[in-house]
Amino acid sequence: MKRYNQQIKKTTQLLQVSSLRAVLFFMLMFLIGIHTTQAQNTPFPPPNQIQVFGMQALNFGSFSTGASGGEVIISPTGSRSSTGSVILMGGGYNQAIFEIKLIPGRLVQVQMGPQVPLTRIGGSETMSMQVGPSDKGGSFVTSGGHPFYNPVKVGGTLYVSDNLANPAGAYEGQFSVTFIQE
Repeated sequence: MKRYNQQIKKTTQLLQVSSLRAVLFFMLMFLIGIHTTQAQNTPFPPPNQIQVFGMQALNFGSFSTGASGGEVIISPTGSRSSTGSVILMGGGYNQAIFEIKLIPGRLVQVQMGPQVPLTRIGGSETMSMQVGPSDKGGSFVTSGGHPFYNPVKVGGTLYVSDNLANPAGAYEGQFSVTFIQE
């Protein structure tokens, strides 16, 4: 009988320790849950270092080069036009959009990169592209209000040759826009 009572006491002690651990665990999870919920309800402070997010790629859409080529121009507002013998076709064109996240009232310089080549996918033919201008010009002051995003819309000009130099196809390349926090 004595041995049985000792085993019951040990089992009871183990259950009490396990129960205590479980209660402590759930209390800890509850406290973490409260802290997480409060953190989600409190807006985070705006960044004091510039953050840049690419939201939309620059796309010149579909067009025909015509006999002698010309230019396809995308404005910062997203409108499209052409020069020379270029014939604009269908949609699918748009300006590039970047979002700048920064404390309100900061001066940001916008610098367009150099002219870059776009290469035909599956070929070696190239067209030249110049990025710019932006809807903010060469600089702007960040505006306030949570979540502290300042959209910057950027256009570009595509320089197109005739259909022998620039056969139909998809062309791709990379350009740079630099944002400098003053």
